[in-house]
Formats: sequence, C-alpha cells, structure tokens
Amino acid sequence: MVQFTDSLFPAEDLLIVSPNGFHFGIDIKAQRAKNFWRMWEPKVSDQFFYLLTYIDVENGNPDIYVLPSNDMHRLWHEYRDRMIANGAKEDNIWGINWATPRPYLDNWSCLPK
Repeated sequence: MVQFTDSLFPAEDLLIVSPNGFHFGIDIKAQRAKNFWRMWEPKVSDQFFYLLTYIDVENGNPDIYVLPSNDMHRLWHEYRDRMIANGAKEDNIWGINWATPRPYLDNWSCLPK
C-alpha cells in the first residue's frame, strides 16, 4: 500500500506498507538536468529511503537511484566535510554530486519486503 503525504509528514513524500507489513517512508528528489542533488541533512532510519530521479527530457526514460537513508546521510556528510575542509562556508543545506548515487541505480532490492 502506498500513500502520498501532506504537510503532516514534511520529510516523507510517500508512506508505504510492504507486502510483509513493514512500514517505511520515501523522500523523492527529481530533476531534469544533471545537477547537484541539493537537500537538507538526510534523516536516518531503517524505515526511511531516498529516491533520486533523473528524468531524461529527450527520451523520457527515468534513472532512479534508491538509497537507504544511512547511505544518503553518509554521502551527504562526506561531501559537506570535504567542502568545508576546502574552505566552504558552513551551511545547513548541502547535498551530493550528480554522479555520486550511480551505484544505487535501480537498487530496489534495498527496500523492505
């Protein structure tokens, strides 16, 4: 079962109950150009996942990167820490580079069964 969320669930775009009854949330980020994936500090929970979606406007085929929240959190912090070490100003909103999630392309198997 999938339910779209509203302002009562600002971090989750979808609330899901898997076929085995596991409840989890998904935050979806989408873009039409190969840009930086910008977001607030990722939430970490075994009940939370990220879908990064790149929609190729020329052929309409989406690339969907499926990341567990702990992986997204780690990647976000690695990028932020590297940028701060190189002199960037501290900020609350960072993200990850365009190519960073490539190993997670169609990683549907990480979602609860």
